[in-house]
Amino acid sequence: MLEFLQQNWLLIAGLILVATYLFKGPLALRLYGIGSVSPTSAVSLINRQGARVVDVREDSEWQQGHIPEAIHMPLGKLGDRMEELEPYKVGDAPLVVTCRSGNRSAMAAVRLRKAGFAAVYNLEGGTLAWQQAGMPFET
Repeated sequence: MLEFLQQNWLLIAGLILVATYLFKGPLALRLYGIGSVSPTSAVSLINRQGARVVDVREDSEWQQGHIPEAIHMPLGKLGDRMEELEPYKVGDAPLVVTCRSGNRSAMAAVRLRKAGFAAVYNLEGGTLAWQQAGMPFET
């Protein structure tokens, strides 16, 4: 076994890198206590707890359509604009973070959690899942 590991260390290192890349989002969400919500659960959070949706997609994606009343804050500008979300840092209103598929929003959710936001959720499947579920979408 040791001989195999020594002879194939490059292959093993590659597998570790690929696994880390593939599981980074879900593992980070669990590590920081960030929940994932389906589109239906997100609507429930919006209607019952006053959750706000934060869309971290780029401008061109946003212009093609977005969740009504979402706050548009591209991932690359999140750090510079985070103070706009301060009213949601403490209190009962959660943040539901979304992107196209759920990957960028997972990174944004971790950043928000690290910045002290208590109730942060990642929208499973992003705006693609939102549209597939037949939820409102506006241009």
